[in-house]
Amino acid sequence: MTSNEKIGIVGSGFIGRSWAMLFASVGYDVCMYDVQEKQVSDALKEIHRQLTNLETTGLLKGKLTAAEQKKCIRGVTSLKECVQGAKHVQESVFEDLEVKKKVLMEIDQLVGPETVMASSSSCIPPSKLSADLTHKANVILAHPYNPPYYVPAVEVVPAPWTSQDVVARTRAILTEIGQVPVVLTREHPGFASGRIQYAILNECVNLVKSGVISVQDVEALMKHGLGYRYTWMGPLETAVLNANGDWDYDIQVCKFYILKSIKESSALVKVEKQLLECSL
Repeated sequence: MTSNEKIGIVGSGFIGRSWAMLFASVGYDVCMYDVQEKQVSDALKEIHRQLTNLETTGLLKGKLTAAEQKKCIRGVTSLKECVQGAKHVQESVFEDLEVKKKVLMEIDQLVGPETVMASSSSCIPPSKLSADLTHKANVILAHPYNPPYYVPAVEVVPAPWTSQDVVARTRAILTEIGQVPVVLTREHPGFASGRIQYAILNECVNLVKSGVISVQDVEALMKHGLGYRYTWMGPLETAVLNANGDWDYDIQVCKFYILKSIKESSALVKVEKQLLECSL
């Protein structure tokens, strides 16, 4: 259990509720705010219901009981009360650029220089959210995967001016609450998950459109084939460990449609070197 340091959750929808439960699982003092008080009270009821069910089914995260975790989460009636003095603020409002900019501007005016301001945005570059803020070096994107309580990966994307200390602190706190931070070195259109996800989606649509495979069989292939594999081994590790144990097999088998970037020997060496250096 961690100390009762304060975490601010701005937005009480599904993502905000999920963040609140994750931070409460290790004992943080979680304050939740939304523009309508009823939304917060309804969110707290749903959180309490879910924590009870998770404990009953043996899926509750952390060492605290459901009752103890419920006590860690409280609703507040003002943004100031939610974010002032917080170690970390997680913005989780509606996915709209102007709305998010307005909310982050208000948060920025209330917090000090030590507070990390993280956005849950799934597609808006952090530079567009933070360019005009006083504490813009403290802004970072922490994009959770749905459903956040069950899917641990969180995409961490810094703006060009985000400090390395904020990147490190965000990685540390996400790890502390049981998530798996995936840190980009810089912001990039579509981030990483979007680019991979839509490359797959694009090819699935093309295969169906060209009559090569049916929608049902595309779904079956992903759910009962690639999906199973990718739950425990990523595509790069799979490629290196495939058949002959090196890239030669992949290039021979896929030579008619493999991407140019994969054919380039320098790219292969870089990928293989990093795979050998890290523990996957």
